Amino acid sequence: MPARRSRRSGRVVGARDEAAAPAAPATAASVAPAIPATPLTTDPSWQRYPSIEDADVEQVSKIRAAVQGKDIEFIAVEKVHGSNFAFETDGRGIQYYSRSRRLDPTEKFVGRTSPGDAMQQYHAAVLETFRLCSSESSGPINNVLIYGEYFGGWYPHADVKLQGPGVGAPVQKGIVAYSPLHHFFAFDLCVDGVTWDFDRSMDLLKRAGFPLVATPLVRGSFEDCMQFDIEKLRSTLPELLGLPLCDDFCIAEGVIVKPVQPEKSWTMKRKSVRYLEGCPGELREWIARCAESPALALRELYLCLCRRPRLDAVLSKEPQLRQRASRSLPKIQALFWADVEEDLKKKLVASKARVPEICLEAVRAEADARVAAWLLQDESAQP
Repeated sequence: MPARRSRRSGRVVGARDEAAAPAAPATAASVAPAIPATPLTTDPSWQRYPSIEDADVEQVSKIRAAVQGKDIEFIAVEKVHGSNFAFETDGRGIQYYSRSRRLDPTEKFVGRTSPGDAMQQYHAAVLETFRLCSSESSGPINNVLIYGEYFGGWYPHADVKLQGPGVGAPVQKGIVAYSPLHHFFAFDLCVDGVTWDFDRSMDLLKRAGFPLVATPLVRGSFEDCMQFDIEKLRSTLPELLGLPLCDDFCIAEGVIVKPVQPEKSWTMKRKSVRYLEGCPGELREWIARCAESPALALRELYLCLCRRPRLDAVLSKEPQLRQRASRSLPKIQALFWADVEEDLKKKLVASKARVPEICLEAVRAEADARVAAWLLQDESAQP
């Protein structure tokens, strides 16, 4: 599990020390008895969930200036690659919403699936959330909104053969694999138009029975959250769902950085370069706005492409080089560069990003060091 930083200190500790959400059901067989989605008896209070800005250079500078010298606690939670979704309840009825509108439970939402197919398993938790909010509020309440991410429907793992709502209907595919089924990941709670603070919200949602809720990977200052290494972060959701990781599709999209006490202007998303390399449009925006400079962005993307599976693929074309790796090291390194740079060029062309010329000598030296280390590991592992 990923590391996080403890409250206030910013110290990294094991993620399991955080109060973990219970494992979510991995099959449809464990779904709670169906409670139908029915109209509210009060006026809906739903509002479109605000878009979260990318962590661009200008925004990061503004937040740094705003929080400087202040004891403001921030957290970073996993950003799930799905579709924004919300439940609203008045304690009797339940309604669904996408990011932009109300959804009928039986309408087609993702592929040929209807939201009610997968989301009815959460209805008991939705109603329990209203009950708990009522019992913990100083006066009567009218409506509760639970915002989160609707995700899943794609899991290319040979050992996972589940059937249930969402199978064969991917919410997103090709980059991060979470589950073959559709699920809901809760990350915000709003009561009568007021967003509750993060800790209070997530504690209540867990007690209400939501199996997947946002859990801090880092807790501390704004700088603690910005320094967290998202390039090594794997999605936490498959394990919570009791699934083996899809090694080629387990990189997390990134993190949401936000203060514990709600403040929209201090909330942003940081996306990993490994995720961005598969999304040409988002890659272009990141190079232009979020990296410290286009040249540095290009360097990060180059090194992101320097991964062990690429070396294995290069050597598979000339397997004789593996047998005499020490003598063939310069040639292997050159073949590796060529493969990386060909892929880099394709991604930049697809993204239509404007990038400067960079000196390849330094990044090639880093690539050389990685290749040499991987080959040494292989030699050391031989009997």
